[in-house]
Amino acid sequence: ALTKKATYTLEQYIEYWFENVAELKLKHNSLINYKSAAKKHIHNDLGHINLDKVTPILIQKYLTKKSKECNKSTIAHIKKVLNGTFKLAVKQRLI
Repeated sequence: ALTKKATYTLEQYIEYWFENVAELKLKHNSLINYKSAAKKHIHNDLGHINLDKVTPILIQKYLTKKSKECNKSTIAHIKKVLNGTFKLAVKQRLI
């Protein structure tokens, strides 16, 4: 369980989002694609950063870099994971 007082890495919070939101709302294939994008891309590149230290500029630079390396569907999956994760973090007032 996550609490407001603690600091979480982006990877930890993405996993929390998968367990508590995505797995309940997404179709099976979407969930597989999103988890793959998170594991292969986001976790390796940004997962170590504390959730409260991730900035819009950091995300934009990351997406620009990835758009040169990945196909459009992979970029879409990365964006969906980040969007869902940050929406939940805002809702829970963690950022």
